Amino acid sequence: MNKKIVEKGYTLEVTSWENDGDNYKTKKITLQDKDLAITIAKMCKELFCSCNNGEGGIGNTNEGDEDEAEETILTYLENNNNVLHSILNYLDVKKLLYSNNDKISAIMEINRRVMGSSEYYYSRVFESCQLYYSPEDINIELIEF
Repeated sequence: MNKKIVEKGYTLEVTSWENDGDNYKTKKITLQDKDLAITIAKMCKELFCSCNNGEGGIGNTNEGDEDEAEETILTYLENNNNVLHSILNYLDVKKLLYSNNDKISAIMEINRRVMGSSEYYYSRVFESCQLYYSPEDINIELIEF
């Protein structure tokens, strides 16, 4: 019996936490486009970092207090024109999103895919990421005994 341990493509491995460093989690997504993988990794570092570190992130924003975080998302999109288009292609959104709520929803969908969700927080806090490439799926053989 074989088990796939690495998927073909660009794998982004993201470590995040919530609250005051509780509940660490590492999630992986594999993408086929290098530029998209770099765009999402950059967004993690610049946008999903802690809102408490003075660098303009949205991480650790409490549920119910997301107004400032949503403004931060919109400002990030204004300053990084290519991000929204890349994200919409990845999410396979066929229509052009005009409303701010739609744009925010698209970014938060990526946020949940790369960091997961939290019961009490609008966004977990990005801690670190690694991006690696494999030209093919890598499988290992499981040996039963």
